[in-house]
Formats: sequence, structure tokens, C-alpha cells
Amino acid sequence: MADGIKYRNDKQKSLILDELASAGMSEADLAEMIVNGKVEYGKNNMLTEKSRKQIKALIKQALGGIKAAKAKKPAAKAKKPAAKGSSTLDAAIKDPENTILIELKGGTVIVELLFDIAPGHCARMKELARGGEYDNVAFHRVIDGFMAQTGDV
Repeated sequence: MADGIKYRNDKQKSLILDELASAGMSEADLAEMIVNGKVEYGKNNMLTEKSRKQIKALIKQALGGIKAAKAKKPAAKAKKPAAKGSSTLDAAIKDPENTILIELKGGTVIVELLFDIAPGHCARMKELARGGEYDNVAFHRVIDGFMAQTGDV
């Protein structure tokens, strides 16, 4: 897959990657399925709904006939950028010890870490953030009110 996998749209890509991740698989595994002819491309050399059904069947098969589990609540929840000004930020922060602020050109993004759901993940995120590991790193996938994802840290 020299050119990479071609998805019909971002929604399809997101759904397929989430389904793969729930089974502990990656996009590289999908590329292998395509190369081996287990998942086919449509007429326009991109994944179709038929491809997605084939992927779901392969995931189910890989899991021994069990459907892939849906992801539980995320460990971090991204919100819309807050208005500039510390009083607005202070009011929006519910748990300062488990909150990360991301400074952007358009304002500040508040990330609430859900320590009771994913304590290890939250501790690691705080450690990386305090160490400056997220500075100048792009978040390539953000779903408002749900999650923010980066693969560069």
C-alpha cells in the first residue's frame, strides 16, 4: 500500500480505525488484509461499505467469533476553546489536579482527565504534559466534547 489506504470520507476512516483499535489492530493490519485480498477496494480504488463489512467479519473472526467491544468512556474529554481570561477558565475547571490546559491561537482548550476511569493513562498524560512533551505537537483528531488524539508523543 505505497499510496496508503484510501477511505471514502473521514467518517468512514474514523469508524474503521475505531473498529480495528477495539480489536487491538492497526491500519497496518488493514493494509495487510487488503494486500492479501481479504478486504477489497471498490471501483474508485477506495474502501466501500462492503469493505467495512468485510473488515468487521475479519475482526470478529480474529476475536474468535465475538464482536469487538465498543470503546468505554474516553480517558480525556476535550471541550471547545474557552474564552480568553482567567476568570472564565477558573469557572470552567472542575478538578484542577486532573485538568490540562492547551494554549492555542484561538484560545485555551480545557482537557478534563477522568482519573476514576483511567488512572494510569491520566498519570502518564500529566507526567508528559508537565515535562513539555505536548508542546508544539499537533492533535490530528479532535471530536468536540469527546476526545483529542495525537500520535506524536
